[in-house]
Amino acid sequence: MVRRSPSPSKKHPEIFQSSWPWRLLILVAIVLRTWLSVSPSYIHPDEHFQGPESLADVVFGWATKKSWEFLGDAPARSYFVAWTIYGLPMTFIETMFGTTKVNPTLVLYSLRLLFNLGSWIFSDMALDRLTLSKNHKFAALFFYSTSYVSWTYQSHTFSNSVETVLLLWCLVIIHEFQTKRLYTFAKYSDSALLGCLAAFGLFNRVTFPAFLVIPGLRLLVWYVRYPMAFLTLLASFLFTSLVAIYFDTIWVSVAANYDNSTSIALQLLEAINNLGSDTPLVVAPLNNLLYNMDVANLALHGIHSRFQHVLVNLPQLLGPALVLLFSTKYVTSIPFQSAISGLVILSCVQHQEVRFLTPIIPLLCCCLNFDLLKNRKWLYSTFFIAWVSFNIAMGLLMGLFHQGGIIPTQVHISNMVESPEFTAQNNIFLWWKTYSPPIWLLGKPVGSVQVIDPDETVPGGGENVFRYQPIFEYLDTLEAGLDQAGFKSLKGPSKAFTSTNKTNNSILNPTVNLTVVDLMGASPDILNEITNRLSLYSSLSSTMTNVYLVAPLSAALGNNYLVKDIATAKLNEVFRASKHLSLDDIDFTDLKTLIPGLGTWKLEINDDNNNQS
Repeated sequence: MVRRSPSPSKKHPEIFQSSWPWRLLILVAIVLRTWLSVSPSYIHPDEHFQGPESLADVVFGWATKKSWEFLGDAPARSYFVAWTIYGLPMTFIETMFGTTKVNPTLVLYSLRLLFNLGSWIFSDMALDRLTLSKNHKFAALFFYSTSYVSWTYQSHTFSNSVETVLLLWCLVIIHEFQTKRLYTFAKYSDSALLGCLAAFGLFNRVTFPAFLVIPGLRLLVWYVRYPMAFLTLLASFLFTSLVAIYFDTIWVSVAANYDNSTSIALQLLEAINNLGSDTPLVVAPLNNLLYNMDVANLALHGIHSRFQHVLVNLPQLLGPALVLLFSTKYVTSIPFQSAISGLVILSCVQHQEVRFLTPIIPLLCCCLNFDLLKNRKWLYSTFFIAWVSFNIAMGLLMGLFHQGGIIPTQVHISNMVESPEFTAQNNIFLWWKTYSPPIWLLGKPVGSVQVIDPDETVPGGGENVFRYQPIFEYLDTLEAGLDQAGFKSLKGPSKAFTSTNKTNNSILNPTVNLTVVDLMGASPDILNEITNRLSLYSSLSSTMTNVYLVAPLSAALGNNYLVKDIATAKLNEVFRASKHLSLDDIDFTDLKTLIPGLGTWKLEINDDNNNQS
């Protein structure tokens, strides 16, 4: 028998009895999240490199930089999931508009609007079914709708955004197994759907089962009574997994020899025909798990305290709502148990990023206990003012300003190199103190862009010279073709840093006219060495070369290197994106590090240096 839920007046305070003011706030939040979804913020590189960047070369023929997770014979990310989530919408856009009329900005914002709409509809539907009383439903919907997490993280192309929706609907099925009298067909169909969602969630993110461990225990008693329903669950899980494994195995073979001049369908058919019993199966979640079980691998991405999620990340996502969780009121509810299950298991892994916790935010919005504010009207007002202020501030920061200059700068670079007056045969862009620029946003043909970046298998930060060996090898290769007598006659670079490999002549490619050098967080000394050598190279090379530096104004002005430390070059600003904040290098003792903006400067040989030579 289904237990009746407590009356609304006992479940939530009077503040939610009159819903119209709150509905107005929800409407404002919907408008705000839509606006932020088409704003150029950049929360984390994985929103590009685990998403559109992985398939833009295939769908549109654009140059890309493949993430390590998609490379090799044992990729750690599933192409089946990538094609389902990103590839199909991108293919639809390409079919509707044609490759020549599609630009990367249209694709990016179309995907974000799709994520925004899908998250809004499916998350709200799930929360409505996970809660019982009318006021409980409204409170959960209100707080998740007005959370900046739903405005920003859920609208960006993260695998975590997909994980959130998949988790909510898995929990809905578990919840309704217990609270509704399901007919026999419903038991089997829900079990089949749960198996498919669980398998897809696993191939999307290997951490997905962590959120289902405790809630899944609730199903044991049901599946003891209905063993055929359990077999249905198992069969659908295995079937979905096998489809993903089969597709990934085929696509790895296609990707290794992909030809843009041949249709994808023909290449897939050829790969299927070439499959043999000795072809190794690609099980992406297993590859991902094995990689992350190696502490040395985690060290490359950052080792955190096991309390990082609890003490830092969760407060950053929930803000003032965190105080309303200190209650035992909802400890037996499915949303709370799922959130605790995921939080505890994810905290056992020492690489802990904020976005890993985004799936538990809608769950915790179902578990806020307003009885803690009972009979304290001033506390209600204070809490809601704090909640709205926190989310507006964080929403603008993460949805508008965070690394917000990278996308406009990439669009500007793409337009700039296509202009008639831009005739250089070799255009080099140095990116410093920013997230890695998404190459697919340039919209350039495959083979026309080369990317030189640090060796990410070498641990350490920007001070570790050995991480930058690939970049110094690139410089050595450029300089090898110069008139060495003329090169030495100038007050040249000190070459304090140089490569250990002088034989790398394969970097130069006559079809490339745009080179992206990702310096990441290189120290100012390494930056100076590279800019000095490139400015000299551009002045001496017989090939017309333009060299540009892209850097945050906060880093540039704060370290003061732009005005005095580059001895052989002068810098002329050619573009500035004003809505950009880099949080990684903020120093509150130097207010210049709080200056917003991302600048692009052209490096030119210093006339004084030429005169001295």
